Amino acid sequence: MLKHLKEIKIYFIFYLFLHLLLVGCNTNVPVEYSRSDCIVEVKIIAKDVEKILTAIGDNASKYISTRIDKFPIATVRNVNNGTHGLIYYQLFEMCEKKNEVIQNLFFAVKNDILPGVSFTHEISKKNIKPDIDTIDQKGEYWRD
Repeated sequence: MLKHLKEIKIYFIFYLFLHLLLVGCNTNVPVEYSRSDCIVEVKIIAKDVEKILTAIGDNASKYISTRIDKFPIATVRNVNNGTHGLIYYQLFEMCEKKNEVIQNLFFAVKNDILPGVSFTHEISKKNIKPDIDTIDQKGEYWRD
């Protein structure tokens, strides 16, 4: 009987150790960004805003997908107000450099994607809340 209890104790200690080992080796890193930390609003000013928004949306998405390491953008949403357009970008990493990432993207848009197309862009520095009227992408990359 005593030998049997000793074996149970050894198995219990083994499984406890295995459980602690597996829990301790968990590689999940806490998500550091909220969605609003990662959203950028870009105002587009042009004669034919709708055409420019479509061209940027269609071509920039293809460009981004081939350079995801440089432009870690999860999703894009265009809003046309008639006189100007708004594009919302939501990054999934490098959110502390979101304005720099988007500025680099627009450098590429103006030089590589749509050379010769005339438009002005302004990157907002305000904190954009995720919303149905802006951009509302959810997922594992953000803590909320």
